[in-house]
Amino acid sequence: MAGESRSDEELVRVDATFEAMRERVVVGDPHGMQREDRNLHRILLEASRNMRAARMVDELRDLVLSRGQTTGGRSRTLLANVDEHAPIIAAVRERSPGRAVEAMRSNLEASRDFLILQQAK
Repeated sequence: MAGESRSDEELVRVDATFEAMRERVVVGDPHGMQREDRNLHRILLEASRNMRAARMVDELRDLVLSRGQTTGGRSRTLLANVDEHAPIIAAVRERSPGRAVEAMRSNLEASRDFLILQQAK
């Protein structure tokens, strides 16, 4: 789990990518924010040393995006989407794997629920 196994270098990458997500929102670049969101999740999965999960998440995200689906700016604001990642980052920074897992689960479940609601409309 990234909360336990991450290196200092990976934490620097996590922090920089999280800040880049926020910057993309500020300048009104939703596609850039989505790109940074993908990068953030990839870095976190790499830091967990679970490359199989990293590939699976990339494939799932590709599938969702190929259908033109996104939650940022539709079901929730882009800034709300970014802010949902703060508990994940905090847990990883503090090397708290249990909290990191719960925060990531919450983020992914919220995204799933928003995507399902959008499909129902």
